[in-house]
Amino acid sequence: MRAGCFVTIIILGYVLRRTGFFKEGDFHVLSKIALKITLPAAIVSSFTLPFVQGFLGPMGVVTTSLFDTGNAVVCLGGAYSAVNSISVLCSIVCIVVLLSVVL
Repeated sequence: MRAGCFVTIIILGYVLRRTGFFKEGDFHVLSKIALKITLPAAIVSSFTLPFVQGFLGPMGVVTTSLFDTGNAVVCLGGAYSAVNSISVLCSIVCIVVLLSVVL
């Protein structure tokens, strides 16, 4: 049943793309939704939560869900801001080195 739903969604996406429902720019938005929201939610709900609920009960589920909020912060902007600050720092260092070579 579950595999049939996945295959249906894949076929629906293919048909909608072929008919022109989706444009080129829609790919980035849909891939971000799929990779940053849908995939982590599917992994947590499929594998982690049944084991946690069996071993630790309802409070274990709440604790596990709160533990994953740190991952969500990193996925939604923490990693981007860290890389962005590093790239700005590298740009400044490159400019200083180039100016020292030229002067």
